[in-house]
Amino acid sequence: MENNIIRVKKRKDVHIGIIVFLFILFYIVSYVYTFLTKTEIPLYEVQPGEIYVTSQCDGIILREEELVYTEIAGYLNYYFGEGSRVAKNSTVYSIDSNRDMYNLLSGNTTEIKLSGSDLADLKLLLQENLIYSENEKSIAAKKTVIATGYQRLIDTMLMKELNQIVTSTGIISNFHVVSTEKSGIISYMVDEFTDYTIQDISAASFENKETSGSLYSTDLIAANSPVYKMITGDNWTIIVLLNDTLYGQLLGKETATFYLNNNLKVTAPINCYRKDNSCFAEISMSKYLSNYTSERFLNVKFELEHMEGLKIPETAITFKDYYRIPGEYLVLGGNENEQTKGILVEEFNTETGTTQYTFQPVEIFYETDGFYYVDGNSFPKETYISLPDMSSRVMLYTFINKLEGVFNINKGYTVFKRIERLKTENEYVLVKKNSKSGLAAYDHIVLDASAAVEDKVIY
Repeated sequence: MENNIIRVKKRKDVHIGIIVFLFILFYIVSYVYTFLTKTEIPLYEVQPGEIYVTSQCDGIILREEELVYTEIAGYLNYYFGEGSRVAKNSTVYSIDSNRDMYNLLSGNTTEIKLSGSDLADLKLLLQENLIYSENEKSIAAKKTVIATGYQRLIDTMLMKELNQIVTSTGIISNFHVVSTEKSGIISYMVDEFTDYTIQDISAASFENKETSGSLYSTDLIAANSPVYKMITGDNWTIIVLLNDTLYGQLLGKETATFYLNNNLKVTAPINCYRKDNSCFAEISMSKYLSNYTSERFLNVKFELEHMEGLKIPETAITFKDYYRIPGEYLVLGGNENEQTKGILVEEFNTETGTTQYTFQPVEIFYETDGFYYVDGNSFPKETYISLPDMSSRVMLYTFINKLEGVFNINKGYTVFKRIERLKTENEYVLVKKNSKSGLAAYDHIVLDASAAVEDKVIY
């Protein structure tokens, strides 16, 4: 009876926890492997940008100015700095034929007390001129301004004691205080252009820029020597030498926008003219004269065009094939409620041995001027399409057109976005903003388009 007993193997139950654990382990290992082996693709955040198209030229300043001469020889003490505006009958300098009076004044042991306003003026003088500069000419000019301002302040205090010293010493004939006969702006810069008019300027006038000198001196000067220059009018003119290209760009404009010495932006009336086979521009100025009293030549940078857009690196740009299909080849199809645009695609029916056309919907990427752009991978290039009336057929290959664009990764994978290039400058491209199927500010794109593939997951 025992021989009739059949032993059955006990079935092993599969523990569900083990299966879950193995699945999680496989997922983690796969994720780590993918993370360690994936190619890192650098990204770039699209930034708003702008580009100015400019052209630089040399300009010569012309203004209403006249030299003032001393009638006697002697040593000068100036009371106004370069570019100071002075009123009529203001004391501008004193002259001492042998420095006797000035030595008495400066050698006076009486303590000089400065008022609160005097101290404020001295502090402002130092603040305005103790500024770092790499330009030697600028440094020298600032030193002169500080020295002149300080000397004027001290001399003004000493001059208050003049009468007392004259009475006690009897010295008077050798010392003279000189006032200005006109109001205007003081300058100590002198050159060959002081009496020039517009008619005197030629192309040769721009060749030698080192013709200026300073009248400011502490040495003995002779009688009838120029001691300062008075600029009497607020209106001034800049004559600019142009090349033929720039002349054509500015000709006919009533105003122009430009930068003076690369810092001050100005818009002013302009008149272009030709003289002796050279091109010039006459710029009429009514402001900022005191900024350039020590200058004769200026750098004038014309702003010819200002473009705003989105700034992207050149390396981010790629090209993609699209079918540029004329609008007459598109037809409406689908059901009555949801009609979509499509094309009539030629197909060969193997059963009947005939050619027929079927409606195929298309996803339009971009449309302009009656043409519709469809992804070049949507249909084989050898595909024939037909006009709605079947009067003409054409191969899609003839419609291939390359669009310039970048790979956008806002959604975590690469999506082609077209761009409209405005200007290229220093390895960056300014593209049109808010363009159809284009980019927006602060989009994230692939920095190196050659290292990316469309529709690839980035993260």
